[in-house]
Amino acid sequence: MPSPRLPLALVLALVSLGGGAALSAQDSGKIEAEDLPAAGEPIPPSAEPADPLTALEAQARLEYSDGNLARALELYLELARRHPEPSASGGHRVTAAWLSLQLGDRQAAASQLADALFGDPALPFRADLYSAEFVALYQDALAAAVERRSRTATERTGFAVDAIRAGRLGEARQALDEARALAPDDPEILYNLALVDLRERRADDALAGFERVLALERGRAGGLPRTLKSQTLNNVAVLYFARGDFEVTRDTLEAALALDPDDSRAWFNLGLTRQKLVDAAGGHAALRKARDLDRRDVDIARALALSDMERGEWVEAVALLLEGTRQRPEDPDLWLQLGRAQRGLGNLDGALASWDAAFRLDPQNRLGAAATALLLRAGAQHEKGDGAATVADAQRLVDLRPQEADGWMLLGLGRKRLGDPAGARAALE
Repeated sequence: MPSPRLPLALVLALVSLGGGAALSAQDSGKIEAEDLPAAGEPIPPSAEPADPLTALEAQARLEYSDGNLARALELYLELARRHPEPSASGGHRVTAAWLSLQLGDRQAAASQLADALFGDPALPFRADLYSAEFVALYQDALAAAVERRSRTATERTGFAVDAIRAGRLGEARQALDEARALAPDDPEILYNLALVDLRERRADDALAGFERVLALERGRAGGLPRTLKSQTLNNVAVLYFARGDFEVTRDTLEAALALDPDDSRAWFNLGLTRQKLVDAAGGHAALRKARDLDRRDVDIARALALSDMERGEWVEAVALLLEGTRQRPEDPDLWLQLGRAQRGLGNLDGALASWDAAFRLDPQNRLGAAATALLLRAGAQHEKGDGAATVADAQRLVDLRPQEADGWMLLGLGRKRLGDPAGARAALE
């Protein structure tokens, strides 16, 4: 950026001196021998042309120094448009603003300053080189630019959050990158970027992103917002759980719950983690707490029901799973687990009906429910002494999964009960 107060008379004097020196050399009438190549030698190529932007900047400086302010303004605006470096482009816009003010166009000066400082509020600026009016204009533009950057970053982050919820992860990442360019250390922006990585199954990137959010607390006077920190810790715990590091997972979740004791998902995750650490009682207590906090979450209800079944609390398990099947009737695993709970309670007919529902919802066994349901049905039919029903369910199982040894065994037992020893032997062999 040229000095805005370079004395014009001095510049003209320097140009005049330069012109005189050149003329005196020409007036000598002499050509030095080394100026031309020897006879027969090729003429060397001319020097490479100057970089276009460098040449344009030199021309702008010259016009500015010569007092051609309108032409200089055009050139500095062109430099601002063309320069690839944001800081250099912003510097040229500040110079253009200064020229606009000198030309009496205060509105254009304010607009150019607004554009320059929105791009980079930390542009170098020496107030002592400018008039008081321009410095005041600069300070107003700087305050407005900072507010505009913050508002724009917030708007882009809000758009990204909506896009994440809708599963439009590419749009979310782009919006968050734009927001981060405006607010590089905003913890909510970094959190949502890590969340996009998590949804895209980029576990290492997600973990690094969440830990970057936590690291920001050391440099912030008020620390991180409690809810944001708790959510970040919860997601870190999920990633460590996937790695099988259950002790770190437990400690991280307990830290999250110390910040937000009403986070049902954190209690849910803690319950599953304690179960992995063979702390059945602690796991059940955490799942019960999660259920008390959120009675509409089907995943929490299912996990608590499974824990109840391990404790022999069949009535509680059946109640939870019945409610779950009403909330999510298309989930075959809920019907599968409901059948197990009903059988534990002694309601074998109810269990058979639930397992049949699980099979019908997953007939090709894509979710793994059909094969398990048929195996449980065949076992229950054999337990009832119904050979025909045992054979029917076992046959469907081996048709679906020929490698299922238990299915062949039940098929053989069913055939034996029906008085078909040859068929039984073929199945059992």
